[in-house]
Amino acid sequence: MRAARKRVYGDIGRARVPTSDDIFALEEVLLSHWADGRISMKDLTELAHYITNAGGRGVEKYAADPKASGENHARRFREGVDLPHVISSSLTFVPNVPIWDEQNQKRELVSFPIRLPFDVLETDAVLEPDTYNIKRIDESDWKVDSFTKHEVTVRHGPDGTIPLGFYSDKVAYTKKKSFLRLSIGCLWKRAKKTCFVIQCEVMCKCGCRGRCTIDPILIACNESMNRLQRGESKILGPCAIVEYRGDWPERAERAGFKTHQGYACCPDCDCDRTTQFKNLEQCTVHHLPWGERTHASYLNDLKEQLIRVRVDTPEKN
Repeated sequence: MRAARKRVYGDIGRARVPTSDDIFALEEVLLSHWADGRISMKDLTELAHYITNAGGRGVEKYAADPKASGENHARRFREGVDLPHVISSSLTFVPNVPIWDEQNQKRELVSFPIRLPFDVLETDAVLEPDTYNIKRIDESDWKVDSFTKHEVTVRHGPDGTIPLGFYSDKVAYTKKKSFLRLSIGCLWKRAKKTCFVIQCEVMCKCGCRGRCTIDPILIACNESMNRLQRGESKILGPCAIVEYRGDWPERAERAGFKTHQGYACCPDCDCDRTTQFKNLEQCTVHHLPWGERTHASYLNDLKEQLIRVRVDTPEKN
C-alpha cells in the first residue's frame, strides 16, 4: 500500500525544499492576479496571510490579518508592493500622452506606464511554459483558418507558432465612472493578461472621445506585437495576432458604426439610416443593392460627423 501511494503521489516522505524561483513565482502569481482584476487588494493580503501562516515564504510583506480593517490591508499592500525584477524591468513609459487634469481643468502631457504585450507574454511563458505547448491542446481549438492561414503560421507551421489576441474592454465601476482595460493573451489559454488600465475620466477632452490619449499607447502596443510576429522573442518564438477585438463604444461611435441607429449603418457598403430598409427584396446571399463602401466615402462620412477643434497645450519650462 505504501509503495502504491509512492507511485501515485511520489516520495511523500520527502517534501521538496522551496527554491528562490518558487518564492518569486508565488509573488508574481499573486500580483498578476491582482493586475488582471481577478482578486482584490484585500483578497491578496488575506491570501498572503494564510500562505505565510501555513509555512509559505515569499509573500510575508503583503500579509494582513483578515480581521483587520480595510485601511490596514491597503497600507500593507502599499508597503509591500516591490515589483519583482521581471515585472519592473518590463514597465515602459510612453512619452507625451495627453491626460485631462480635472482639478486644474487643463490637458497635460505625461509619461504613461504600461506593460508592453511582448514583456507581458514573456513573463507569463516563464512562469507557465507548459500552457504554451500546442501539443497539450486539442486540435479543434487551434485548427481554424484565421490561424492556420496566417502569414506567420504558414511560414513557421502551427507547431512553431503561438496564436494571440489583443482586446480592449470598457468596464463601469460606478454609476458615472468607468475604466478602459487593454489586454493580450494566447487564444488556447482562454486567459487575458492586462497591459494597462486607465480611467475614462482622465482621457483627453478635446472632442476626440479619448483617442488623443489612447492612440500613442496603442501605437506602442502595436510595435510590441509586431516584434512578437517577427519572432524576436527567444522564449515564445513566432507569434500570430489572429484576434483584435475592441469593446470600446467611443471607437465605434466615432466611425459612425455603433448601432443601426447611427447614420452609417454598415462599414462595408453605402447603406445608411435612410436606405437600410429599402430594396430589401433585392438582397441575396451574393448581392446587395447598395454600393461597396470605399475608403474615400468612409472618410467623407467621418468628416461630416467629427467636429474639428484646436487644443493648445502649454509648453513646460
